[in-house]
Amino acid sequence: MTDGMVRVETVVIGAGQAGLSTGYHLSRRGRDFVILDSVRRIGDNWRSHWDSLRLYSPAGSDGLPGLPFPGSRWSYPTKDQVADYLAA
Repeated sequence: MTDGMVRVETVVIGAGQAGLSTGYHLSRRGRDFVILDSVRRIGDNWRSHWDSLRLYSPAGSDGLPGLPFPGSRWSYPTKDQVADYLAA
């Protein structure tokens, strides 16, 4: 830390699926990084969508690297299930 500034090698913008996946791979390689997002909690952007929203792909295809999506492989997760999963 210098002059109140924190220096990191990589800044990932957005804590959605792509940002979290990127963070996973950076971590596995021992890289110094931070993930920034505009929402208070990871997954909150999903909570603001329509209540009827479901993913169009089954849960077995929706997991992040190193963290399979919970539940039945053939279920179609709701927006709140996705938000909870990302927050976990």
